[in-house]
Amino acid sequence: MKREIKAGYPVAVSVRYTNDPSNTHEPYVEGAPGTTPGHLILVRGFETMNGQDYVIVNDSFAPSDDTAVRKYKVDQFQKAWANGVAYLVHSKEKGGAGDSAAKRIHADLRPTSSEHEYALYVGKKKIDIPANFTADVRPLTEESGTLAYTISDGKKYDTDAHKKFYYTHETSDGNIALDLSQLKANLRGKNAALTLYVLSTTGDNYVATLELNRKHNRH
Repeated sequence: MKREIKAGYPVAVSVRYTNDPSNTHEPYVEGAPGTTPGHLILVRGFETMNGQDYVIVNDSFAPSDDTAVRKYKVDQFQKAWANGVAYLVHSKEKGGAGDSAAKRIHADLRPTSSEHEYALYVGKKKIDIPANFTADVRPLTEESGTLAYTISDGKKYDTDAHKKFYYTHETSDGNIALDLSQLKANLRGKNAALTLYVLSTTGDNYVATLELNRKHNRH
């Protein structure tokens, strides 16, 4: 996993945990936002503080995007790592991690007739996001996953560890909820790029980019 993160690939893992030491049904993780029967989190990196190893994650179970970045003790994280499987998002070019790695498919986000909804396309094919894709279900199913996105700051980095991830959800029409008007307002006219990651527990994963506040962008 450390090798993949260093190489710049997003890594998602399935976890189940509790922040209640008296809860004997789920693995205890200090600093976790609550008790969850299972969901995907994004691993950002690792660090050692005062001899203690930590894994740095973006946890979609957090109550807000601003509190999603968490540091969990490695030994507790390993117990919470529900199935021991990491979902690696590799490009489709040669040199990937092999057949066991999910393939990164480059996609497009297109506006729909519904406000704040965008459809995911690969070429002319629409990719429908399954119902309850981001729901808190137990156990995770083949149609479970995470919809996360980043907003670029115009700087180049070697890995994804620096990035702040935000989370969104699917709509009833199989689209993706994105309030680009609010995002553009927050940027105060600055150019930026939104990169969306569709990470599923099985099958292919998708990455799509939208330019924000560019004059030619009409979204």
